[in-house]
Amino acid sequence: MNLKKYFEELKRRQVIKVGIAYLVIAWLIIQVASIVLPTFNAPQYLLKTILFILGIVFPIVLIFGWVYEITPSGIKKTKAIDTAIPKSQQKSNRLNWVIIASLSLVVVLLLSNKFLNKTEKSPEFDKIVDTSQISLAVLAFEDISPDKDQEYLSDGMSTELIALLSKMIDLRVRDRRSSFSFKGKNATIKTIANELKVTHIIDGSVRKINDDVRIDINLINVSDGTSIWSQTFTRKLENIFQMQDDIASKVREQLKLKLLNKNIESNGINPEAYSLYLQADFLFYKNNAETNLRAIKLLKNSIKIDSTYAPAYTLLGRSLVSSTLNHQETPVKKGLNDARQALEKAILLNNNSAQAYAQLARIDLSQNWDFESANYNINKALQINPNDGFVLANAVIVQGYSGNLDNAVEDHTKLLEISPKEYRYYRNKGITQYWVGDLDGAIKSLEKYNYFYPSAPVGYFMLAKIYFEKGDFEKALEMAEKEKIDFMNYSAHSFAFFGLGRIKESEIFFEKFRNINDEIAKANIAELYAFLGDKENVIKYLNLAYNLSDPDLIELINFPIFRIVYDDPRWESLLYKMNLSKNHHLFKKIVTKK
Repeated sequence: MNLKKYFEELKRRQVIKVGIAYLVIAWLIIQVASIVLPTFNAPQYLLKTILFILGIVFPIVLIFGWVYEITPSGIKKTKAIDTAIPKSQQKSNRLNWVIIASLSLVVVLLLSNKFLNKTEKSPEFDKIVDTSQISLAVLAFEDISPDKDQEYLSDGMSTELIALLSKMIDLRVRDRRSSFSFKGKNATIKTIANELKVTHIIDGSVRKINDDVRIDINLINVSDGTSIWSQTFTRKLENIFQMQDDIASKVREQLKLKLLNKNIESNGINPEAYSLYLQADFLFYKNNAETNLRAIKLLKNSIKIDSTYAPAYTLLGRSLVSSTLNHQETPVKKGLNDARQALEKAILLNNNSAQAYAQLARIDLSQNWDFESANYNINKALQINPNDGFVLANAVIVQGYSGNLDNAVEDHTKLLEISPKEYRYYRNKGITQYWVGDLDGAIKSLEKYNYFYPSAPVGYFMLAKIYFEKGDFEKALEMAEKEKIDFMNYSAHSFAFFGLGRIKESEIFFEKFRNINDEIAKANIAELYAFLGDKENVIKYLNLAYNLSDPDLIELINFPIFRIVYDDPRWESLLYKMNLSKNHHLFKKIVTKK
């Protein structure tokens, strides 16, 4: 074959120009698809399919350019064209215009990508996302089962993946509540990334037909919205744990992560028992009394079928605590004793049950003020998994009540990083800031809490206390009027009016407060007496609270308003009776009379 003549024939037939024009147009299609598809959260395989089709079509286009000629009278075979007539020149001109127009579009796209992206890129994202630290949100998986009746399973798969990935050393995984806050909402990847402050997002779908489970996973780099890994996993329901482990391991490989202390692995369980466990988990997070009781029933049935699954006992313990302390559906002594038994069983089955240790720590405080045991259990939980949101949420409370305020403030920062949409944590952070004397920081945190929960209790009551401390009694009264819970409202009104010198009104609200709380809330009465400057009644009611094991006492003694009795030997005696650690911050504030 004469290569020179062959090349000349390629030029005459305009095959080279056809190829160039096709490649330019294909590049434009790929660029547009890579921008548009992520906007609609399209699966990654669509872009791969487009690339595959464009690749297959390319040689076909070259063959078409060789065989056929586009003429004003239609498409004809090149051999049939009279070469004496300069129609090839007409074709050349048309291809030139196609190439010029396509290249112009390429220039426009490149310029818009360079300049427009600067304005579209959220400056907030630049500020709040630390790209040197890999952070991840696992969104609620979509249930695409035929009957749409497997939401508990799709939610459960997301929750299990969060738990497994939180065991990575160099990964910050957002907690379930924060990640699931976008469930059912048409939020873009950029919006989710900005609000959760993450560098990567996992989304997916779950489809269950009979005993077959299919999970589609997509790992997205939020800096450019591209998928860096996607895969479909299919297993029988009885092998679902292996599928969970495989997914977590694949994510670990893609992000080049290290484990905390052991290989990623979930524990096996009977499939029927596991289904009941997932249904209970789904109901537990509804967070109301009725669904919590249903969750407890499902968990007990799950344990009857398979009594070897530690997470079922952990969730049962958490549900019993919630039923007892949050919903008042179970007597305190029975509820906490039953919860303790379930949690201890979880630890017996799996000594790495971080959430079981964390919940036990809270029971130690609520049940018998056992600070030593509480600190042992919470430190054990932190040692196992310091990145777990539930563990950190309990750690800040245990450390705060135990007087380790520096650790509590530090862990609040970590907690809000992992749980950025859990605005209720700003209430506890504000209280801790109040304890350490950061009044302005406390106001900022509590205002954020009140903004998202304007009808919730405590927030305005705490602000009233802080403004009283700052000497702004008018502002304290304004906050008192916004507090929704009666006894908090009456207390705040009483000390705000007292600060303003309106003694008669202060006494009226004090009596209203006493009528509600005199029989039970001795610690709260002692606190109000502290605001009113009555030292003797402060000591009297603090001791009454201790004798009655008032659960509010271990929290309230940390408030700085009690400084009026720091120089009273009876205050020091109370601290010793409560068996507080010698390192408790209150011991450092005792004033010895000379």
